[in-house]
Amino acid sequence: EHQDVRKIGCEHVGYDAAKKIRLSEVLESVGLNNKEINIALATIISRLVQPGSELSTHRYLKEQSALDELLDTDFSNLPLKNLYKISDVLLKNKESIEKLVYQNEKDLFSLEEVITLYDITNTYFEGRCLNNPKALYRRSKEKRTDSPLVALGLVLDGSGFPKKSEIFPGNISEPKTIKQMLDTLEAKN
Repeated sequence: EHQDVRKIGCEHVGYDAAKKIRLSEVLESVGLNNKEINIALATIISRLVQPGSELSTHRYLKEQSALDELLDTDFSNLPLKNLYKISDVLLKNKESIEKLVYQNEKDLFSLEEVITLYDITNTYFEGRCLNNPKALYRRSKEKRTDSPLVALGLVLDGSGFPKKSEIFPGNISEPKTIKQMLDTLEAKN
C-alpha cells in the first residue's frame, strides 16, 4: 500500500539543468536568500514541468511534486503569497537573470553569438488585470477576445537557447517589436 505518491522524474531533469546553468548562483547574485532561491527554483521547475498560474503551481508543489525533496526543503506549509512575491522578484530582476543565465549557457555549451529566431506569442489572464497596463483586451491567436492579453517576444540563438525575452502589450506582432528587441540586445553588447 502506498500513500502520498508524488512525481520526481521531470522535476529531477529540471533541477539537474538548473544546477548545470548555475541558476542558484544567478539568483543569489540578484539578492535572493536561500529560502527565496528554493521557492524560485520550485516555481521555475514546476512551471517547466506543469505550466500554470501561481495557484496551480502552489497546488502542484503541495500535492503532486516531490521537488521539495530535491531542494531539501518543505513546501507542505508554503503560503501561496510567497509564490506571488517570488514571481515579482524574478520579474523585477529579469534582465540580470536572463543575461547571467545566457552567459552560463554559452559557457557550458560553447555557443556562438548568433540570433536565428525571433517569435512572439500571446497569453491571456483570468480576471480583469486592472493593475497591469500591458494586459489589453484584443484578439488572441486563438481568436479569444474575452480575456486581457499580453504578448511575449523571445529571441533565440543559433542553438535554440533563449537570449532575451520581453513582455509587450496585447497581441502586438513581430514587425512592430523586432527592431526594439534588436536595439536592446545591441545596447547590452
